Amino acid sequence: ESVAMSFTNFSVVDTAPSPDETISMSGGITMAVSDNGTTLTATMSGSSFAVTSSIDGSFTMKNFSIAVSEDSPTATSPTGNYSFTVTMTTNIASLSGDVDITTPTPFTGTGDSNPTAGVMVITGDNGGTLTLTAQLDGSTVTVVLDTAGANGSTAPQTLASTTWDAI
Repeated sequence: ESVAMSFTNFSVVDTAPSPDETISMSGGITMAVSDNGTTLTATMSGSSFAVTSSIDGSFTMKNFSIAVSEDSPTATSPTGNYSFTVTMTTNIASLSGDVDITTPTPFTGTGDSNPTAGVMVITGDNGGTLTLTAQLDGSTVTVVLDTAGANGSTAPQTLASTTWDAI
C-alpha cells in the first residue's frame, strides 16, 4: 500500500500558533508513504520550501529529501526499529549563508527513543563541518567541529559531548 501527494507553488499562512506569531510556508513538496507489511516508509522531498515565522525568522530548504522508515505496524513481530536520513541545503538568515546537511550514516534507533547510531554532517559555505554522532546509550551525541574543512590546515576539534535533549 502506498500514497503520494505533491504540492507545487503553494502557500499557507497560519496565524494560530500563538497570538504574537504568524507562520507562512511556500514552495513545492512531495510526500509519500508506503507500507509493504514489513517496513513503513515515509519521505518528504522537493526543490524549494520556505518557512517564515514572525518570531523565529526564516529558512528555506533546497533540494531536500527527508526519509523515515520503521517496522510496519502490520508486521507480525515488529521490533520498533527505525531509520532516518536527510539531505538538504538550507539558508538560515542568522547563519548568513547556506549549509548542507547530510546523514552519511542513517540515524537508527528503537521505538520513540533517540538514535543509538548514525552520523549527521553539516557543511558551511566555507567548507567547515559540524559532525554529530549518535552514541549507543541513546542520549549522548558526540560533536566534532572542523572550522577549516576537510582540506584545511586546522585540525578538527572534538567538543564536549552533549545530549539529544540539549540539542
